Amino acid sequence: MRRDLIAIILSLGLLCGAAVDRISLLSPTDPAPYHARVFAAADLSPLAFGDWSGSEAKVPDEAASELHPNVLKSRTYVNRRTRESVGFLLVQCWDVRDLVPHSPPVCYPGRGLTLIAREPREWKAGDLTVNGTEYQFESNTFQTSNLTVVENFMILPDGRTCRNMDEVHKQVGLRTRYFGAAQVQLVMDFDATPQRRQEICEQFIAAYRPLIDVIRSGVHR
Repeated sequence: MRRDLIAIILSLGLLCGAAVDRISLLSPTDPAPYHARVFAAADLSPLAFGDWSGSEAKVPDEAASELHPNVLKSRTYVNRRTRESVGFLLVQCWDVRDLVPHSPPVCYPGRGLTLIAREPREWKAGDLTVNGTEYQFESNTFQTSNLTVVENFMILPDGRTCRNMDEVHKQVGLRTRYFGAAQVQLVMDFDATPQRRQEICEQFIAAYRPLIDVIRSGVHR
């Protein structure tokens, strides 16, 4: 039941990005080779690693047709040892503005979840430090009494990671916006302790490190 709820939440997160105002801009350089590299690297992203075994989660047709992502990975992972379930979503877009409606504070409220807390987070995988935000939501439809935790971070093509879209807006310039950006969400039970949530995030970041590094390699600062 909990695994199904996580899958539904991921689908709602995708649908939130279905409508966005697009403005035509000309790129000073051709970003197509970079996006091709990201697409190829995404095909090699792991469906199983460590104690985690994943399965593809249904991507709503509306999201696939209207979001125009370069890469969209929506998966549900189950830990074979602990039976923990984690929803994983990675969206990488050609245009950074496409990610605005995917921000958890924008997307999840009004769709059965109420934001009750947010905290900055920092995760490490080897020499990589990832800056993100943990969002905590509670149901306002009485479907569950459990809190839902969304660990979220943004990946820029210049090597940086950001905690939220506000930071993305401040850091993305005219040169880099044509190379888009990526967003990663990990959706899990609040039953896990903060330390365990930290461990889970760092395990996933390490497993997806090759793809993350390719996304970070678009332009040099």
